[in-house]
Amino acid sequence: MKLQILLCLSIASVLAACGQDFGMPLESGEAVVFENRQELRREALSPDQLRELSRWFEQHRSGWYGLITPASAEPAPLQLRLKHTDGKSTYVSVVVQANGHRYLRLTTSEKWAYRSAGGLVKSWAAARPLSDGENDDLQALLRGKG
Repeated sequence: MKLQILLCLSIASVLAACGQDFGMPLESGEAVVFENRQELRREALSPDQLRELSRWFEQHRSGWYGLITPASAEPAPLQLRLKHTDGKSTYVSVVVQANGHRYLRLTTSEKWAYRSAGGLVKSWAAARPLSDGENDDLQALLRGKG
């Protein structure tokens, strides 16, 4: 019985420590800015921005969950199109909800963007709330002031 309790506690601590896996290092990428659902500008990301973006995502691995519904029609004023060193792609959108709150929506070139620890839950997209401070940090990073 004690062994079972210890095993359950070990599994729970592993699950709590797990976060979203962002794949291999970033090789290239671009940021696409939209205003009123129209593309405003598209900019290639520099190697420094890619390193900072990788670091930012690594620091924000927790808080992700799988989306089970189709993509919403809510506006996405920013999209990141990222390519990894293994040739796979990751797409991240900053989505603004009707109430003004933002969240990140992540999809990949693979079938599943989100897998829970143990792989029991899989989803076409991962999402995570984005606080005002996190959004400001991300915007500064993309302006090269991260």
